[in-house]
Amino acid sequence: MNLVEAHLRSQAAGIELVAAVAGLSLDHLRAWGPESVAQSLLALYDVYFSPTTFSRKQARAADAARANGHDLPTLMLIERFTRRLKQREAWDLRIELCSIGGDEKVVARHARTRIRELAPPPAPKPGVNIRRGKEMSKLTVTAPPSVIEDLRYNIDEDDPVGSFIAAFREGRLARPVAQTFAVMELPEYARILGRLGDPATPRPDSHPAPPSPGSTVTPHPSTTAVQPGPAPDLGDIVVQLSNGAKVTGAELIERELAEEGLVMLVDRVKGPVELHRTQRLASDKQRTMAIGEQPTCAWENCLCGADYAQIHHITEWRNGGDTNPENLTPLCEYHNAINGLPGRGRIVRENGRIKWQPPGPRDPREPVNPHRAPRSQRLRNARTVSAGVADSTGSAAPAAGRGDYPRSSTGPAESTAASLSEPGPDPPRGAH
Repeated sequence: MNLVEAHLRSQAAGIELVAAVAGLSLDHLRAWGPESVAQSLLALYDVYFSPTTFSRKQARAADAARANGHDLPTLMLIERFTRRLKQREAWDLRIELCSIGGDEKVVARHARTRIRELAPPPAPKPGVNIRRGKEMSKLTVTAPPSVIEDLRYNIDEDDPVGSFIAAFREGRLARPVAQTFAVMELPEYARILGRLGDPATPRPDSHPAPPSPGSTVTPHPSTTAVQPGPAPDLGDIVVQLSNGAKVTGAELIERELAEEGLVMLVDRVKGPVELHRTQRLASDKQRTMAIGEQPTCAWENCLCGADYAQIHHITEWRNGGDTNPENLTPLCEYHNAINGLPGRGRIVRENGRIKWQPPGPRDPREPVNPHRAPRSQRLRNARTVSAGVADSTGSAAPAAGRGDYPRSSTGPAESTAASLSEPGPDPPRGAH
């Protein structure tokens, strides 16, 4: 048995290794290895084998750790969580964690969840905190969200510090104007026929079909040039009611919610289909509709306001997604960038509602960091380059067998291998 095997086997022994500390002092252990490891072993021995008023709980925890084969790092991890609780609660959590089968990651995931339940962080209190530094100081304001958003309204993203200081000194801190937003779900007795500007859509009763021109001129294909640009706005939707009448979305709004300032029409399955202002049309209509449906970033548990988010294509533009209301939703810059990446989940629309879809099982062939080549590929590239450099200098290259590569390198192989890694991430998707 070599040194590496002996070390790993002793770590895997877990509770048996801790029990073997009986009768040994810190000086004995320190003579054999690092003081920090010696102190950790003695601390674990005190927990699992020293006399205590909770002897039954102690025996249950030790038996559970032994039965599940928890190694030394897992036992140390359990103590990092249990020390945050009072003694009785700590023993209950220790028994619970020792009874979990799995590796260190599984135990840590469960421990974090239980700690949040047993010892939640204290609620923040309003206040101002100033931390002075040698070059820069920090001012932290803790206040209700409405107050912070009022302050944020005065901050220019291009010059956040300068704009805030200027507004504060000049006494022109402004509050954003709140706008009432009513969402009307398309009634069951109505169905969407199409867009007003689409020739294939039946005309509403209040919009007779325009007279057909007396003559038409068909241009020759060779003389017709395709002009690139955005898709034309086909105008309002046309809705057919159960009584046979055909009306536009604006007319349906006037029937139901004529006194509201801003009204969005929502289909039960598709989601938002049209936006109307009963007084005058709104600017940047699609963004307003997306914000009206989702006032914050659509990612689960993200609190970023939609006013500071990017408009995201649920089905990416490059994958054929349209810039239609049902395909748009606000995402903050970070979540817009990671949406759809391996292991991060993605935003979808199901039954007309926006939701975050968690990632499925990760393909083991995919790297954990999708923007970096897998370690095996980088090592393989390094070995190939090292062999080429050795051949060019006339020295014999080492065999490229399994495991016959250097653990570290500062020569050309390392820099070349780094250049062979994959490029960085694409720009955020769906940003406008």
